[in-house]
Amino acid sequence: MEITASIISETPDIQLSISGEIIYAHRETRDLHMQIVSPSRIVRPQNSGKEKPLIVEGVELPGRHNDGKRQPPGRSIPKSPAVILVPGSGFDGVRGIAVQEIDTAVNLAQRGFTAAIIEYRGSYFDDAHYPAYAQDVKEAVRFLRANAEEYGVDPDHIALLGGSSGGHAVAMAGLTPGEEIFDIGDNLNQSSEVNAVICFFGPVDPQDLLADRMEEHKQLRPGEKNYPFEAYEIYAEEFEKDIEKHLFESSVSNHIRNDVKLPALACFTGDKDGLIPLRQGLRLCQNVRDAGGVSEFYRIIGGEHGRGCFFERTYELISKFLRLYI
Repeated sequence: MEITASIISETPDIQLSISGEIIYAHRETRDLHMQIVSPSRIVRPQNSGKEKPLIVEGVELPGRHNDGKRQPPGRSIPKSPAVILVPGSGFDGVRGIAVQEIDTAVNLAQRGFTAAIIEYRGSYFDDAHYPAYAQDVKEAVRFLRANAEEYGVDPDHIALLGGSSGGHAVAMAGLTPGEEIFDIGDNLNQSSEVNAVICFFGPVDPQDLLADRMEEHKQLRPGEKNYPFEAYEIYAEEFEKDIEKHLFESSVSNHIRNDVKLPALACFTGDKDGLIPLRQGLRLCQNVRDAGGVSEFYRIIGGEHGRGCFFERTYELISKFLRLYI
């Protein structure tokens, strides 16, 4: 991996590396890129030389040790659990690395995780509708697994994190293990399953979204009468060709099964979010629990849609959840 920049973390013993844009998937419309922010080395003060557990944020990382010596540049480090970040886009798709996700990527890397920000296809940039965005997220998972050694990723510990339409995308990609429609492209010999999914204010169930908005007295979006605005974002002009089918298949809850192992799910929604009702995340969390999975729901007091939900306490909760379940 070519390193284009190195920065010093606020955590004094972790130096971060930021990669250039890496092609992770080839599509008819364009190649898709990711950018990786990783903890490039762990350094400790000299000690007696006895092997000690490697500790990040006060948490001992199982099976990983620090020999007490300052690690020279280029020396291999313990592989890190990885978090794939999927930006929101209004289902237009993401072209170019989303700058707004760099803060989250750096914050996660400071806490010992490798963070990968990805592009993905959508209705505007690619004329690509459901299930394209979920297919792209799953391919990003397989790419990291296939190249885990090169990028310092622990292939057995991968999570997804996304907000808004990106939250929908990570929920759909993460909570559909074994659904063949979502696995296309390269590295198909690798699993696309993940350990954990973190969804921020995602419109996860379009079939219930309009009713949820009305129930929670949210302001309706432009043109909303019978169907949610997001359904038109997902499918564009294709939506009205088969409304019932499209509402059903694009709702994550309809894909939850009790005969597969589901990743742990955390949903975050701000109580000041003007777009996404709390019920969207609450319902999905309950459906995961009903299927035998693990889920947590966080209401962020004063949290708005977008970056207005990301406080230091939010990152602490993300880190705690990941350490428990990734």
